[in-house]
Amino acid sequence: MDDQKNVQVVFVKKFLVMMLGVLALFGFEQYMIPKLTAERNVLQTEFTELSTFNQKKEALKIEIEKYEKDRIRLNRQTDFLQKIQNERILSVTFLKKIKELIPSNVWLTSLKVDDLQIEIKGEADSEKEINDFNIKLASVNFLKDVIVLSIDLKPPTPTIQIPIKLFAMKAQFSDSAELSKVTEVKQ
Repeated sequence: MDDQKNVQVVFVKKFLVMMLGVLALFGFEQYMIPKLTAERNVLQTEFTELSTFNQKKEALKIEIEKYEKDRIRLNRQTDFLQKIQNERILSVTFLKKIKELIPSNVWLTSLKVDDLQIEIKGEADSEKEINDFNIKLASVNFLKDVIVLSIDLKPPTPTIQIPIKLFAMKAQFSDSAELSKVTEVKQ
């Protein structure tokens, strides 16, 4: 019987040790699972917040890119408008100067401005008046390379028997530094 009791005692001891292991594992799970679940919930909440933040940040990035494109487009438009304004001021200044300088016996029949190139055609009573007009234009500070291209005699008509000279001239507006001085004065 002693052997049987010893076997029973050993069995009970081993059973208790095994049960203590299972109870310890069960207790550990009961303690750790809620803690780990809470940590997981916190991490999921942080992940959701970060995902939302990243989505908002991506939307802001798109808005900033759109703003930058609009800013670049508006700057180009502003530059274009400034260029047109400067050209208009220069054209008005040029026309006023022509009006001041043109001799009374010189008549313009064509005035063509293409970028910085100017082409002038007209009629005059004499070559002296064409030459005087050429000299006056050459003295204008925002013009350069003023030259007479041709002087021809206009064929007489039945109504006009006076000899009239046809002329063609060309000139250039000065470089952009000179042009900016002209437009600054007028603005």
